[in-house]
Amino acid sequence: MNNERKMIKRERVENFTHTSQHVYEHYSGLTISFVPKPGFNRKFVSIALPVGADHLNFYAKAGKPVCVPAGTAHFMEHCVFKHGHDFNFDDVMAGYGINANAYTTNDHTLYFFSCVDHLYEGLQLFLESLLSPDLTAERVDKERRIILSELEMYQDDVAGFAAEKLLCSLYVNHPVRNDIVGTRESLAAILPEHLQKLHSSFYRPSNMKISIVGDVNEEEVIAKIFAILEPHMQDEKLPKVLTTKVSEPSAAGKTVSSSSMQIARPYFCFGIKDPDVNSKFSMQGRELVGYEIGLSLLFDLLIGESSRVYNELFAEGLIDESFYHEFKVGSDYAYWMCASYSEDPHKAATAIYQALQQAVRNRDLGGADFALKVKAETGAFLLSLDSISSSGYKMAELLLRNLDLFDELSIYNQLDVQSLWEKAEFVLNESLQSLHIVSPLPTEKSEKPEEPAEATETVG
Repeated sequence: MNNERKMIKRERVENFTHTSQHVYEHYSGLTISFVPKPGFNRKFVSIALPVGADHLNFYAKAGKPVCVPAGTAHFMEHCVFKHGHDFNFDDVMAGYGINANAYTTNDHTLYFFSCVDHLYEGLQLFLESLLSPDLTAERVDKERRIILSELEMYQDDVAGFAAEKLLCSLYVNHPVRNDIVGTRESLAAILPEHLQKLHSSFYRPSNMKISIVGDVNEEEVIAKIFAILEPHMQDEKLPKVLTTKVSEPSAAGKTVSSSSMQIARPYFCFGIKDPDVNSKFSMQGRELVGYEIGLSLLFDLLIGESSRVYNELFAEGLIDESFYHEFKVGSDYAYWMCASYSEDPHKAATAIYQALQQAVRNRDLGGADFALKVKAETGAFLLSLDSISSSGYKMAELLLRNLDLFDELSIYNQLDVQSLWEKAEFVLNESLQSLHIVSPLPTEKSEKPEEPAEATETVG
């Protein structure tokens, strides 16, 4: 490697599976990480960027404040796959036997592809598309119509719809209350200049965390990546883009909200926000991942499928197989939520909340139960290292948080149930909860006079 390409190399080996990770860090911030899989034909490549749906207000490279409409980061993801005029990214990738995709979250965007052959062609096509997307007015207007169709499809999904409405009730100012795709109004407001400012601020080599899992020549791959990126690295000594923090009230914006959809039974989504993550401190790196993992495990023991509460509610018909719950954490937000179809949403949400309050107040869980849960999750993590794609996804997301693949394993080993009980005490504050109920649309009554019922034949 020449001087401009010199990178610091770190190597870690997981003792149980003997899986290794090689991380190469460039002075600019560019990181290229490998998980070698000798003898494997398939390869998995991911490119993660620290920009997501919550990045609506930031300072551009010139130091000027920028505000973009909700959904801009997801819109940008779509534009990357349209690299040039009359260029079909998917068709070209498919011609190489490469399966490519991407997704946008609240705090990052991840692009990825898998292949057996043509790794270098895939890297070149993907990186060039990331660095030089088609952001012309013609392309943006065409993509807008596609995303609006996607939004309409999402609106037909009761689980996603209810979760979006719940977050709008829980949060007053924080952009996590916005749908990742945006709204019809915000999508109409997105202009090429919004996308160009987002792209020039975040889609830079210094922000890229590139992960490769498979049997590859690491030096050759790094040389190929630099050959593509070097023409775009002249501005990499500029400071990192700063994003603005949003001040969020502690209490939920609304306690109860409702809507209607074409569904057969009522559906509810119940949530509690953790205000400390926004009002008292922000979290990064190991602290953030540990917070999310620890409280996710604790809540799963308290309300998951193996819990007493879950089985009692299921037996009463207050929840069904659609029930799910999750604990989500960002650098400046955190919340727990659950959802299910239910014949009595109010009763179900009340029972769940009272059960959580009682469990947290009384520390109603044996230490052995938590230790067993941690062992099970640790085993699942180790098994996931055998998967090319699972290793790739996990490594990319952890690199964005300045962690290595095996840092998550050490986090499991250091979880302390007593400190987690203290962190979970936010559920005791009733002002932090919110409930959204989706009711079936009323059946339209016919305006025609009723006709006599037809005779039916009874069998038996």
